[in-house]
Amino acid sequence: MTRGKTITLYATVALFITYLAVSAGFVTAKQQSLVCNSMQITVCDSMVNRFISCDRIEKIITDDVGKIIGEYVFRINVHQMEQLLNKRSVIFNTEVFSSIDGVLHVDVYQRRPIVRVQTSAGGFYIDETGYIFPLSASVYTSFVPILTGNAPSKLTHDFRGIIPQKENFLQQLYDFASFLDRNKFWRSQIVQIHVNSASDVLLLPRVGHEKIHIGALTDYEYKLDKLNVFYHKIRAAGEEIYSDIDLRYGNQIICKRK
Repeated sequence: MTRGKTITLYATVALFITYLAVSAGFVTAKQQSLVCNSMQITVCDSMVNRFISCDRIEKIITDDVGKIIGEYVFRINVHQMEQLLNKRSVIFNTEVFSSIDGVLHVDVYQRRPIVRVQTSAGGFYIDETGYIFPLSASVYTSFVPILTGNAPSKLTHDFRGIIPQKENFLQQLYDFASFLDRNKFWRSQIVQIHVNSASDVLLLPRVGHEKIHIGALTDYEYKLDKLNVFYHKIRAAGEEIYSDIDLRYGNQIICKRK
């Protein structure tokens, strides 16, 4: 490369670097002058669950963070706001960001419960990740299977957090509820899980009036596969005459007539 071409190349590179620096400075100056003119709160899965409202989220932010509208965007600590909202047990995750038009976006994702546990001391949900959180303070109730009876658990109704390892029955319940949640048929069929003891569990279906004795919450896939075959046979024959169906005994299904 000739000396003249080398000088021209260096000059071009220098001009390009200068352009980038000036552009970056212009963008930074524009960002620093950008004022938040509105806050847009979205509960992204509100069609599935309604544990928290946009008004409630706005109040939480206003009470803790203070003034947002009219504040310079670069001064708003979005990470702090995300952490603040994520402390709420019904919220799974929050994303806070600003757009170039000065709008602060707050996108909230709620926890998705897969079973509700009702005890004499109160109730709580277990979500799809195995996280326990209290029932909503509002009148809203998620339509998931409900566990009633004598659940062998020492947790209080206001516990928040992942199921403790020592809670063997709740671990089994979580596994069983996860199976129901993944299975379209059983998810729609089983509405109640009643516990007499850890080894004596009944299932109550949405369709029909029979009590399904499943025993302990173990080998449930095998037990429900047997029941599925049985259902197809008796309902194909137009028969629904049983008050109890017992799945606890190996390859057998023992039925009690109404």
